[in-house]
Amino acid sequence: MAITYHAGRRIQGTSIDFNTTGLKAYWKMNEASGNLLNTASAQGSDSTMSADLVSSGTVNRGRTGHVSGVDCIGFPTYDADGNKVTANNSASDYGFMNKAGCKFTACWWASILEHGTYQTADLWGFGGNGGGNDIQFRYLNNDRFTIWLAGTEYTSFTQSVGDSNWHFYMLSWDEDGGSNNAQFQLDGTKQTATVTTTNTSDSSNPLTIGDVTGNEPQMDIQEFSLWNRVLTDDEIALIYNSGNGAELQNTSLTGSKPTNVQVGSRLEETDTRKIYYKDDISYKELDGADATNYTSESWYEQLSGETP
Repeated sequence: MAITYHAGRRIQGTSIDFNTTGLKAYWKMNEASGNLLNTASAQGSDSTMSADLVSSGTVNRGRTGHVSGVDCIGFPTYDADGNKVTANNSASDYGFMNKAGCKFTACWWASILEHGTYQTADLWGFGGNGGGNDIQFRYLNNDRFTIWLAGTEYTSFTQSVGDSNWHFYMLSWDEDGGSNNAQFQLDGTKQTATVTTTNTSDSSNPLTIGDVTGNEPQMDIQEFSLWNRVLTDDEIALIYNSGNGAELQNTSLTGSKPTNVQVGSRLEETDTRKIYYKDDISYKELDGADATNYTSESWYEQLSGETP
């Protein structure tokens, strides 16, 4: 996204200063062909890994996603055994997810169209069927997920996603974070658990989305972000965006720019911050209706059309 500033005009938009520190991978999944690219580095991440997703089996491209303006991929058949996308980096790169002291957050949007009745179906993960160094997120039955966290299977995270609607998922684990160190959010509602591990071994393979262990759901998926830290509730709320979703987007600013606007800010439709400027020289910023920090209220009123 590019924002161009012009003299004497008012810009009203959303401005979210999202911290992309620790963003290891960001797969938008909107490529029409070829590999699905990890675009974390384009978002200013300090720790991205080289990990594009390679398709195998049948993976539909260009499907309409939930997040506005972003296409998604889809796996067309439940339990087809082989429909997946797999990261092309080393399994050793995922120690931040499965070893003692690990920290990670994964966020994604998915629409599960068919999963079987009381049948386990893979959404994503790496490893085998629940080994001590595996991370897996799986649909368990009509009201539960099963999640493997490096030797522990946790099956008490409840869900109601068998409706073919788009849902927002977040899974985080702070292995040495004490009580309630594993957190799961479904559409903004948080559940917690306490899970630990003593694992020090690498996984047997890198991350796969779709068929990890032999049975994937029929589903559409997009906007998968993977972090080597635990995101705050506020950061997760920005990605969830009241159910609308939001891209992690590096906004480029062209023209004469206010010095108080951070390059890399995400523009959102729902934010209330207003940026006013005049003649490409003077810049002011108003948060809500608070004008107490302005030295010239008449200047503010002239640009905003509002009385301070």
